[in-house]
Amino acid sequence: MNYQLSFPIATVRWDGQTISALPESEIQQQLDILEKAGIREVMLAGYHEEESATFQMEHESRKVGDFLRSRGMKGAQHHGVAPAFTSPGTSQAEVIRRLKRCIDYTANLNADVLVLHTGKPLGFNSVPELVAAFEREAFRHGLETVMNTVADNLREAGEYAAACGIRIAIENIDGQEPLGDIEHLPVLLRQVDHPNVGFCLDTGHAWCNGTPIDNWLRELGDKLYTTHIHDNHGIPTISGERGDEHLPPGFGTISWRDVIAGLRDAGFQNTLNFESGPWPLENLLEGYLCAIHYWQLCEQQADRLGSYRV
Repeated sequence: MNYQLSFPIATVRWDGQTISALPESEIQQQLDILEKAGIREVMLAGYHEEESATFQMEHESRKVGDFLRSRGMKGAQHHGVAPAFTSPGTSQAEVIRRLKRCIDYTANLNADVLVLHTGKPLGFNSVPELVAAFEREAFRHGLETVMNTVADNLREAGEYAAACGIRIAIENIDGQEPLGDIEHLPVLLRQVDHPNVGFCLDTGHAWCNGTPIDNWLRELGDKLYTTHIHDNHGIPTISGERGDEHLPPGFGTISWRDVIAGLRDAGFQNTLNFESGPWPLENLLEGYLCAIHYWQLCEQQADRLGSYRV
């Protein structure tokens, strides 16, 4: 079995404060190139209510979804941003409202899966801010209480997602953001226990933070709904931070034969979404074709020879 492959396209631009829509011509140009490469599914991002926008989200997300439908294409996933909770013991209504709006935008985009990070408190967007806010809430109320609140909110969002034909996939962040590591995320998803709330495997996050990708597949392979496939060298940068380089597979040090064997073992049959690139625009089609060919060779090698794992 060869996996269906999906690549990201840009439909919005974020300048650090405000989201703006890209011109239709730029979006259509990207889709033209992907169609020439034989790609029928795309990764979309940026439709949410956590930052201000220069356009109307409902209208713009429907427009992009219509672009895809008119070509017989679809969104493999929409990477959104939404809070997971606010202070335990207080109303979670605004958290739920924002989660539901992200689900609505995902449906508008003709995508099947909404990918989210979890552990984000309402009202905090930068990673240092949200980590500090999470730690304050966990210290004040206890980690178990915070996780219970997050689980309740995700379960309610899962009910709404099911009615919209959408699944929510929580991405592993491996120590960069709260509740996204191998210690907490599997516990949280078992706690949510909803068929429309599952897991997004980010290979690069796992590799550059020292978590074996096999561990994630063993823990959550049965809840694996989608992927972020990208490569890195698995080592700290000069600044001491881990290098999440988002390289195309083959440009870093991940053993893709092992990853494919792990995906096969987990029974994963959905579209594989690549979160890598971009290549220079003048060579974009060639870049996609090379990436696709390399991945197909990796699949053939994995199926013929198995993995290097012992």
